[in-house]
Amino acid sequence: MNRPALRSARAAALKVLRQYHAYRGDAAEMLRSLLDTTDRSGQATDLVYGVIRNTVLLDRLLEQIGTVKKSNVKPALWAILRLGAYELVFAPKTADYAILNEAAKLAHRVGSRKAVGFVNAVLRGVQRQIVARDADRTSGELNRVVPRSDGSLCVFAEAVLPDPAVQPAEYLHTAWSLPLWLVRKWLRCYGPDAVAEVCRACNRAPSVYAWPDIRRVTAEELCEKLTAEGVQCRLWPERGAVCIRYGGPLANLTTFQ
Repeated sequence: MNRPALRSARAAALKVLRQYHAYRGDAAEMLRSLLDTTDRSGQATDLVYGVIRNTVLLDRLLEQIGTVKKSNVKPALWAILRLGAYELVFAPKTADYAILNEAAKLAHRVGSRKAVGFVNAVLRGVQRQIVARDADRTSGELNRVVPRSDGSLCVFAEAVLPDPAVQPAEYLHTAWSLPLWLVRKWLRCYGPDAVAEVCRACNRAPSVYAWPDIRRVTAEELCEKLTAEGVQCRLWPERGAVCIRYGGPLANLTTFQ
């Protein structure tokens, strides 16, 4: 019996993003059930959590640059637009033509030819406004620059964020997609520089650490075993732990089992 064709990472991510509910916090559960249906589980995981972590920013970019209102767009198409905008801004190693092409394919599956043209037009509008997808510094205004938690930047031709000198709370709220009330509270308690670092830390992709059962294996041995399985990892000797970079289910690793 033939196995069903594997989903693309974007198709798997779209299925989760169309169904999850922020108040239920069920994205992880739905994603876990789909990881075996795609051969790019790491990319699917990044797409799902990346879109969720940056929803406020992505919606602002789409509405401002694409001149569309979320309320006027079908939820499935808006989820595709969020996926495409996320990759354009936060995945600079992925070619923009691949991002636009895959977004068009997803739109074709869930909509009509008109939907394909709409998604393509909006994302191309975002693409045209980007001056540099992966910059390490800029001499322009901060409201033209989308910061990323790793310190790199996505630079736009025009202002896409509130002016931090005039609206510091609104700027941090939009740039890092954190609740405005929370950012305002932090600013009342701490200086803007400290709050900016807190926002960056809150938005970053969380790290995964493994603490070994030292009765069975040392941290050094664990690091070697994980590396042998093709897992990127590094030793954290001060804590006797291993920092892991792995996109698939950890439970599938022989070392984990």
